[in-house]
Amino acid sequence: MIVSARCSGPPPPKHLLRYLHTVVAAIVFGVAILTAGVGFAQSTPLTPAEIATIENQRARAEVAAVAMDKKLQCFMDQDAQYEARSRTLEQQTGDLHREEQDLRRAMETATSELQGLDQQLAQSQRELADSQRQLASLNARLKSANATLKKCKNSLWILGFACDIAGEITGLKGDIRSMEARQRNANVQLVSRQTRYLAASQRAEASRVRYTTTQTQLQQSQAAIATNEAEIASIKSALSGLRTTRQGYATTQSGFAAAYDDFKALDPNSDRRFVIRQLRAASQEMATALPVAEAAVNDGGLVLPSGARICAN
Repeated sequence: MIVSARCSGPPPPKHLLRYLHTVVAAIVFGVAILTAGVGFAQSTPLTPAEIATIENQRARAEVAAVAMDKKLQCFMDQDAQYEARSRTLEQQTGDLHREEQDLRRAMETATSELQGLDQQLAQSQRELADSQRQLASLNARLKSANATLKKCKNSLWILGFACDIAGEITGLKGDIRSMEARQRNANVQLVSRQTRYLAASQRAEASRVRYTTTQTQLQQSQAAIATNEAEIASIKSALSGLRTTRQGYATTQSGFAAAYDDFKALDPNSDRRFVIRQLRAASQEMATALPVAEAAVNDGGLVLPSGARICAN
């Protein structure tokens, strides 16, 4: 009777049944989520083809890293050489500029001297010409006087002593001797001044040639500096770009190497899902970085503004 009473008791309240249904549904849902999560966390093992690709990437990555370091060193060496050349050219240009100034002053002095000698030479030529004219005039007068004397004597014959122009003739002869001496002196002075003028002219011409040559050398040196500075700028730009590429590549390569080492360090029978995902992701990054790195070192070198090619492979 007692048992019968217990079994035939009133049914559980409806709210209790709803609670139990909710709990059961939550448990089922949680189990489903957990099962799905485990399935999502699972990673497909690396295939032989993937492993071969990764091994190939490792080999190429090391080659590219060594090549980039070599190219970086080449650019740094070239940069140092062009910087040193720039200092040499600047020193050379300074020396040429000072020489140009000295030669300009020397040329101006020689030109001034030549102008003075030119005036002296012209004066000597005028003096010589004047003495020649006066001497010619005196000789003409002497000739005329001699002719007059001769005519007079021929006319008077016995009374030729009456032709009193001997004094005039004597005076003319004295004047002629003086003028001849003056002419000789003028000629000597002219020759001397011509010699001095020629020497000064040669000095002036030599100064002009040296000045022109130095000007040309100075212009060439200044042009060389401009070209060298442009080449330095080109090298520094290439160096900066390669450094940036190398730094980014080093980060990618380091992550790839670490993921590979983690993969190799695990027991093949252990759970390696995270490590596999990490290695796959690193391999994908390396697949992007490798072509960039290889292109940076296999570009045939840098062509400078002068046309020279440096750091070619």
